[in-house]
Amino acid sequence: MLRTARRGILGALCLLTALCVGWAKANASVPKPSTEVLVLGTIEELHNFNPQYRYHQLFQLIASFRPDVIGLGIRPEDLGQPLSYLQQHYSEAMVKLALQYAPRAVGLDWLDPVLEGVLIPDDYHERRQAYWLLMEEEYDSPELMALQQELLQMRLTQPPEVLMGAEFQILQLAERFRLDSLRRHSRFEYLATHQHRRDRHILVNSLQLIKSAPGRRVVLVVGLDEYSTLLRGLQRFGQDIELLQLPL
Repeated sequence: MLRTARRGILGALCLLTALCVGWAKANASVPKPSTEVLVLGTIEELHNFNPQYRYHQLFQLIASFRPDVIGLGIRPEDLGQPLSYLQQHYSEAMVKLALQYAPRAVGLDWLDPVLEGVLIPDDYHERRQAYWLLMEEEYDSPELMALQQELLQMRLTQPPEVLMGAEFQILQLAERFRLDSLRRHSRFEYLATHQHRRDRHILVNSLQLIKSAPGRRVVLVVGLDEYSTLLRGLQRFGQDIELLQLPL
């Protein structure tokens, strides 16, 4: 009887092992659904002046992609706030998209640790702009000014596929590198560290959104200043995603 019991246990273990191996092979052979992701950069108020990248062209690009979910350059805690609040703190494009895609819209942005979970103060952008102007007055860099002028001219004249193409991204990363080197070890170093922290938050929020929508179509809409770093982050850390590029 003891031998019979042992044979029964051994047979059960073999059967269990075979089932586990078969399950593992079956699951390994089933490919994970790939999530299609389109990242778009906006030029904010310059959409009013660039004849090749108007607001309606941005909206058409998004509509033609037929997204299941849309991530926006708006803080998660600000989605659902009154229209007057959104218009005060965000670009026209972000506000329109937040309203149009309200059931499917997710916030990606981040501004400051002291503002997490609270509303943005009325004078936040004015104080920040004054800080930027003070920095520009202190840094006399003809090289940086020439680079920024070239980028501005491209924003005013080029179509979205150029603004989100390799040449513009290289110039933009060169501007970021130049700004960081000027700010380093100065009283404006906070601006450099703040921008990098903001980039990380946007990337993490984007990855979480993509992870929550496997096999679906996701569009991420951010400012053009954040586009390059977000795209590079997705290329490096994104899993089971298909990054689409313009033209579609």
